[in-house]
Amino acid sequence: MEGCPYGSERPSVQCRRTLEIEMVTNQTNGRKRNQREWLIALGVALSIGGGHVQAKEWQGTIGEPLRDSTEQALELARQLSNAGAQFFGSWKCPACFQQMSMFGKQAGTQINYVECGKPKTRPKERALCEEANISAVPTWTLPNGERKVGIQQLEELSTWAKSNQQ
Repeated sequence: MEGCPYGSERPSVQCRRTLEIEMVTNQTNGRKRNQREWLIALGVALSIGGGHVQAKEWQGTIGEPLRDSTEQALELARQLSNAGAQFFGSWKCPACFQQMSMFGKQAGTQINYVECGKPKTRPKERALCEEANISAVPTWTLPNGERKVGIQQLEELSTWAKSNQQ
């Protein structure tokens, strides 16, 4: 499996092998802001935030979500775990990162995530992907064989998990 096959089928999701960041400079009192200052400001802005729930150290291959989890996302992560759901993805799939980011940091650590894009460093997980016939990521599966392909809204995953509780 190369890249993010799911994303290439949908015009709203684009898969890229590299992340491109366009730097924007503004004119302020006749001088341009330094790009370094802009990056520092961006880093500070991203690091500021509320949240009372402490996240475990991020261990996943997908990028760490940028925000804390809501109580609803934490409950959904528990529901998905109880239902035996697995989230198959790839570290190089923007749609997979987007899906994980919907859960936030704390709930993201509770998701049963299987990495399909690192066959050399995670061969056991890759074997699970092949066993489950994963041809596109992100894909959610349940032990009974049901699956959902593509980015899923949390409400839809909640309904799906509740109807399939073990």
